[in-house]
Amino acid sequence: PGQKFASLGHISQMCPATHGLRVKRHDKVVTKLAKHFRGKESTLTVLVEPQLKYGNLPMQKPDLVINTGSTVEIIHVQIKADQGIARDEDSDETVKKDKYDTQECRRAAYQAVRVTPGSLPCNVNAFTLTWRGNPAPHSYK
Repeated sequence: PGQKFASLGHISQMCPATHGLRVKRHDKVVTKLAKHFRGKESTLTVLVEPQLKYGNLPMQKPDLVINTGSTVEIIHVQIKADQGIARDEDSDETVKKDKYDTQECRRAAYQAVRVTPGSLPCNVNAFTLTWRGNPAPHSYK
């Protein structure tokens, strides 16, 4: 009673024994995305896990805040089960976007990358991979 079967999905997504490995996998994806953006000539700033605070906003910690030179990007990385992405990938994206898609969070992101609020568009996106490593369609649009 109370025990879970050791399915691949359980082990790779929710088993307490593999929690540290899941965090490491997530952080590796964040590091690779940061490296990708730093390699672009136009990118001015890449912040990894910045602590965003603005006004009464509780502390927010998206995975990446990037000044691409033409936009400010707030990106949250998530790794989901295949079934969730196949069923409705837009809901996967929306859950994390809603967390960071507020005026206060955008203002804090502008502040973090030293850009005048509103001078560049600010986009909020989720970068979603399946636990098998496949990107969700919204992640490569």
